[in-house]
Amino acid sequence: MGHGKETPRQKMIGMMYLVLMAMLALNVSNEVLNAFAVLDSGLNSTKVTLEQTNEQVLSNFELENSVNPGKVGPWFEKARSVQEQADSIVEFIQNKKIDILKIAKEDPEIYKDPHHIHNELIKAKDNTEAPALVMIGDNDDKAGSKVKKMIEDLKNDILNNIFLEDVSDKTRESVSASLSTENGKDHKSGEEIPWTRANFEHVPMAGVMSIMTGLQINVRNAESEALRYLYANIDKGSFKFNNLNATVIPNTNYLIKGNEYAAEIFLAASDTTASPKIYVTEGRYPYDSIQLDDGTYRYSLKEGVEYKELEVPKSGKGIYTMPGNSIGERYWGGIIELESPGGKITRAFRNSYLVAEGAVTVAATKMNVFYIGVDNPIDVSVAGVPPENVTIEVTNARKKRVRNSYIVNPRRPGNCWVSVYADMGNG
Repeated sequence: MGHGKETPRQKMIGMMYLVLMAMLALNVSNEVLNAFAVLDSGLNSTKVTLEQTNEQVLSNFELENSVNPGKVGPWFEKARSVQEQADSIVEFIQNKKIDILKIAKEDPEIYKDPHHIHNELIKAKDNTEAPALVMIGDNDDKAGSKVKKMIEDLKNDILNNIFLEDVSDKTRESVSASLSTENGKDHKSGEEIPWTRANFEHVPMAGVMSIMTGLQINVRNAESEALRYLYANIDKGSFKFNNLNATVIPNTNYLIKGNEYAAEIFLAASDTTASPKIYVTEGRYPYDSIQLDDGTYRYSLKEGVEYKELEVPKSGKGIYTMPGNSIGERYWGGIIELESPGGKITRAFRNSYLVAEGAVTVAATKMNVFYIGVDNPIDVSVAGVPPENVTIEVTNARKKRVRNSYIVNPRRPGNCWVSVYADMGNG
């Protein structure tokens, strides 16, 4: 993306997309297709988190509007307009996912809950016809074109009607990138192809589901940018301290065994003159809570539980790290405390991440053996790593990188061993 410095969450989503498109360019195996269910699950978790964050901003808007409708009303109406557009696009895409499953004659139990599709139960994960029928059609006049127009309409509305001249270039570029509908390129010929074909033609159904979830995330990201901008205009861009929320931004929710899990933990409206205290522990229920008469909750540390207090610099952000040495889902959370003129502010947080085995694929794309005197192309991919971060070494041969693939030229008869190296971003 070309919209300035990205957040860890945006980098995670971008990495997922790079991996997704690289994998779809190969003749993917059943194991890889099954892995898309895990990928889509992570994307859906991100989507839900964004939706919850956006709902919180709208709730804050409603509260402010009830107190001072004359001041807040115009901004609140614009915020609701953006939310309605975003909801409409996300719901339309979700319905098209279900239509694809119906065309493919998949078990209705998969989409019994329309908001939670069980992609792991899809049988025909390699089906490319159903997505094309629903999203492209014979004349590229199906749902894909409508999705494209809806995204473009939202983009134009935010950039031209919601944002004023005081909006930063970074924010404007972020929305433009999130809602981009530029044409793609055929991975074989390199020719430009329409956006709908680039996303939905000759793409396995398992991949299409992840692509469509990615589009929903992009819409929610743009909605988030617009809502935060509108809310900032109410009162010089600052949240009130009585509406502080604990925020956790992990570098990933899908961790390959042997790598390290990292997360930023901070208050959404922190004060650089007063750093918070952050206490973290592992477990599904990392804190105690009591509901008060006004409906809010009071949070506290659990007795008998050992907590780690994080070092917090002036930025107000604590960094939590944990090695991914065992496979499975890990739960963690804790408490953030901040002293304010009105007393101590306490917010609770909890999160989880998945530790999985790494997967490497090395495929000779034209021949099953390497021949001396000719170019032998191979494709190499590592799950969870973009192609540009993957390198190889080959014994008894010369190798040359061509885009995201390699050409191997053996020196003499015998075995050639291919070693794969991946830069995981943490050394």
